[in-house]
Amino acid sequence: MLVALPPLLRPRPIGNATVLPLDYGRNLALALAAVAVLTAALIAVPIASRARRRRPRP
Repeated sequence: MLVALPPLLRPRPIGNATVLPLDYGRNLALALAAVAVLTAALIAVPIASRARRRRPRP
Protein backbone atom coordinates (compact mmCIF):
# COMPACT_ATOMS: atom_id res chain seq x y z
CA MET A 1 0.00 0.00 0.00
CA LEU A 2 2.89 2.37 0.65
CA VAL A 3 3.99 1.89 -2.95
CA ALA A 4 0.64 3.16 -4.21
CA LEU A 5 0.62 6.32 -2.07
CA PRO A 6 2.99 8.57 -4.10
CA PRO A 7 0.94 8.37 -7.34
CA LEU A 8 -2.25 8.90 -5.36
CA LEU A 9 -1.02 11.91 -3.40
CA ARG A 10 0.67 13.62 -6.34
CA PRO A 11 -1.61 16.09 -8.15
CA ARG A 12 -2.53 15.02 -11.66
CA PRO A 13 -0.51 16.76 -14.35
CA ILE A 14 -2.65 18.57 -16.85
CA GLY A 15 -0.11 18.76 -19.71
CA ASN A 16 1.05 15.13 -19.79
CA ALA A 17 -1.79 12.60 -19.71
CA THR A 18 0.56 9.60 -19.92
CA VAL A 19 2.08 10.10 -16.45
CA LEU A 20 -0.96 8.69 -14.64
CA PRO A 21 -3.26 7.36 -17.38
CA LEU A 22 -5.41 5.27 -15.02
CA ASP A 23 -7.53 6.17 -12.02
CA TYR A 24 -5.30 4.56 -9.40
CA GLY A 25 -7.34 5.78 -6.45
CA ARG A 26 -10.51 4.12 -7.69
CA ASN A 27 -8.70 0.92 -8.67
CA LEU A 28 -7.00 0.69 -5.28
CA ALA A 29 -10.33 1.20 -3.51
CA LEU A 30 -11.96 -1.51 -5.65
CA ALA A 31 -9.13 -3.95 -4.94
CA LEU A 32 -9.31 -3.32 -1.19
CA ALA A 33 -13.10 -3.67 -1.24
CA ALA A 34 -12.83 -6.98 -3.11
CA VAL A 35 -10.33 -8.31 -0.58
CA ALA A 36 -12.58 -7.20 2.29
CA VAL A 37 -15.66 -8.89 0.77
CA LEU A 38 -13.82 -12.14 0.09
CA THR A 39 -12.35 -12.16 3.59
CA ALA A 40 -15.77 -11.58 5.15
CA ALA A 41 -17.24 -14.39 3.04
CA LEU A 42 -14.47 -16.80 4.02
CA ILE A 43 -15.14 -16.02 7.68
CA ALA A 44 -18.95 -16.03 7.50
CA VAL A 45 -19.52 -19.26 5.56
CA PRO A 46 -17.94 -21.64 8.11
CA ILE A 47 -19.63 -19.82 11.00
CA ALA A 48 -23.03 -20.09 9.32
CA SER A 49 -22.58 -23.78 8.51
CA ARG A 50 -21.54 -24.55 12.10
CA ALA A 51 -24.57 -22.68 13.45
CA ARG A 52 -26.85 -24.58 11.08
CA ARG A 53 -25.44 -27.96 12.19
CA ARG A 54 -25.84 -27.18 15.91
CA ARG A 55 -29.51 -26.21 15.63
CA PRO A 56 -31.77 -29.17 16.58
CA ARG A 57 -34.52 -30.03 14.15
CA PRO A 58 -38.09 -30.03 15.46
